[in-house]
This record gives sequence, C-alpha cells and structure tokens, in this order.
Amino acid sequence: MSSILSPNQDNVKLYLPFSEGSGTTAYDYSGEANNGTITGATYVKVQDGDYALECTTDTISWSDTGTIGTKLCWKDVGSGWVLDRAPTFITTTGMTSFTGDIRLIIITSDTKSTDWIDKFEQETFIQ
Repeated sequence: MSSILSPNQDNVKLYLPFSEGSGTTAYDYSGEANNGTITGATYVKVQDGDYALECTTDTISWSDTGTIGTKLCWKDVGSGWVLDRAPTFITTTGMTSFTGDIRLIIITSDTKSTDWIDKFEQETFIQ
C-alpha cells in the first residue's frame, strides 16, 4: 500500500491501515474516531516499506461501528496479498481468530461502497 486513503464518504465507519509501525493503537482514518486496540499482534515491514500486523489468533478491538454494509481487509495468509471482501473474523467491534498478516480493514454502513473500493484497490495496492 503506497498511501493512506482519506475517505470522505459518509458511509465509511472504520478505516485502519496499520501504518503506525509500533504500539498498541491502530488509528482510524475514517473520521469516526474508532481507533483500534491491538492485543498480541506485532508490526512487520512488508516488501514496499509499509507495515502490516502479524497475527496469530490475536485481537484488535474498536468502538462499535453500528450496522455493517460492507467489510473488507487486505490480508496474506501465506500465499500473497488478497482483498477479502467478506472476512468472517471482522465484526462491528473487532477482529478475532485470524492467523496471518493484515494491512487494512475497512467497514462501511452500506453495500454501495464497492465502486470506490474497486478503484482504490486498483490504484493503491501493489500486487
């Protein structure tokens, strides 16, 4: 991921790019102030110099985002980075029981968010 998206869509409720590189707080760039608390996971540098969280069934918790319309994450479970458009391990209040690396979590309040997400994926992620 070469840059942090600053989403100005009203429907983005959580945007965690894990760009901090250290610490136990994952800052939310959605404007909703749903910062995450990281328990157990550690930051690792990935090939393009950005950071990811290395997880072994660790948790990240955040304030309740309310109704989820779209949820997705950019993850690597050992076979390369993929965009998961329906991660079952992400809820309105956190992420649990995931093993692998994760670079981004986005939650929106509606299901009409896929156009900008598609564009963002094409322009931002190094594949």
